[in-house]
Amino acid sequence: MIKRESQEEKIISEFLDSIGPWRKCVIIGGGFAPFIYKLYLADPKLKDDPVGTRDIDSLIPRKIPEISKKSIARHLNDAGFSPLFKDLDIPATESYVKEIDGIEVEIEFFD
Repeated sequence: MIKRESQEEKIISEFLDSIGPWRKCVIIGGGFAPFIYKLYLADPKLKDDPVGTRDIDSLIPRKIPEISKKSIARHLNDAGFSPLFKDLDIPATESYVKEIDGIEVEIEFFD
């Protein structure tokens, strides 16, 4: 029997693949975290899906080693994510948006 990958698994996998070697420095939090708990920690027999959002809040340390010559932003752009500037602050609050498996997913980074 072939296990069908859930939509949440596709979204998480594509995001983590998109940021390349930087995935070692990122912790997924916020509204998408309950889906990770469901996918990897919960009893698969439970039928209730967690309530969450479709944005992936990505937590990164303030100081990270240089892992790649390409920035996380460049990796995301190369993977088809589009930058979205959310305000006029300096620096502007920025996120990245892409449709994955029919769902618009927004990636945000917090330190």
